[in-house]
Amino acid sequence: MCYSETYIQIEKLFNKYGLEKLIKEPKQVTGGLMHKMYQIITKHKKYAVKELNPSVMQRNGVKEHIVNSERIAKALDKIVPVITAMQFNDNPLLMLDGQYYMIFEWVDGMSIFPPHISSENCIKMGTLLGKMHTANIIIPGMHKEKNETEIYEWDKYLLLGQEISAEWVHELSEMIDKLKKWNKEFNEACNLLSGYLVLSHRDLDPKNVMWKDNNPYIIDWESAGYVNPYQELLEMLNYWANKGNGELDKDKFDALYNAYITIAGSCQVNWEMVLASGFGGMLGWLNYSFKRSLGIESTSLEEKELGTEQVFGTMKALRQYAQNTVLVKNWLD
Repeated sequence: MCYSETYIQIEKLFNKYGLEKLIKEPKQVTGGLMHKMYQIITKHKKYAVKELNPSVMQRNGVKEHIVNSERIAKALDKIVPVITAMQFNDNPLLMLDGQYYMIFEWVDGMSIFPPHISSENCIKMGTLLGKMHTANIIIPGMHKEKNETEIYEWDKYLLLGQEISAEWVHELSEMIDKLKKWNKEFNEACNLLSGYLVLSHRDLDPKNVMWKDNNPYIIDWESAGYVNPYQELLEMLNYWANKGNGELDKDKFDALYNAYITIAGSCQVNWEMVLASGFGGMLGWLNYSFKRSLGIESTSLEEKELGTEQVFGTMKALRQYAQNTVLVKNWLD
């Protein structure tokens, strides 16, 4: 039998860490947008192996952050159902031949996406978020990060895109002034909201929740860290109350919000500031996607194509979010 390079590498990884031999070729499964995920089958168990993006792992502080994110997940495992990485010598981050991996026990579940998300799903997610925010966990040695807001180089990306006739140049040129405005407002909001932070997941997109027997399990903790709770609540409302076309469903919005405040209490907050902060995750992802598309972050064709795809999707999401903000503020008030 001719084994693939992936099979050989993961077989070596499992041998290094004392796990059973593979009995099938690794199967790539749908995972995040930065890393590759494989289903691994051995004689007695199934695993998920995450092959971490080499260009991401080269960034300063990334390795330490991943280790800390798993510490957060383990602390919250006492509060809500989570899926954490297996650890070897107290380390979830495994290296083989210069490549980093993480290994998880396989969960036979699935993610649910709009428009198939129900009000019951929203109630359960609002309850989980409320429990995480009120847990007030503390991780020894982990401190609140400095405010790392940034004005991204939108003009630079436009110029570089024009040089190579990138597909997204026209769309970027049309919305570049709005991107600058949203970027400025996000930074101002973050400065005002940074006084109240809790440790949480910070990326509770439907793709990061697995459902098994109608119960949610939170996965992919790499973004975990300190966050303003109302900022994370708003992001979740936009993810989970989405009708599938970017518009919001009032019943699902209310279901998640009311479940959250039942646990965490009523929200006394400046919602205009929170709504401005809601642009942050998308602006950061758009910045990263431009770098991918332009070959700044990685030179591989696959990465460039994925970056271009995400540029279009994220610009669309930003326009829809801006359109939704007036409606959302009325609902929250």
